[in-house]
Amino acid sequence: WELGLAWDSGVMSSFVRHLWEYGQGIEIDKESELPHLYHMVFNILALMAYTIREVGYDDRKSWKKQ
Repeated sequence: WELGLAWDSGVMSSFVRHLWEYGQGIEIDKESELPHLYHMVFNILALMAYTIREVGYDDRKSWKKQ
């Protein structure tokens, strides 16, 4: 993860998936057996690290960029 992953199709998609499941009342991720909140926190911190360090692949949609 430290070299950077795809921002939208990787990290942001993962965040949304975990947020959705957590919002549905599912506390634990079946795949990892870790809380969805842990995954969401990691996703946000990873995106912060990628923007600060300028790593990964920014694949956000162009209409979202200024």
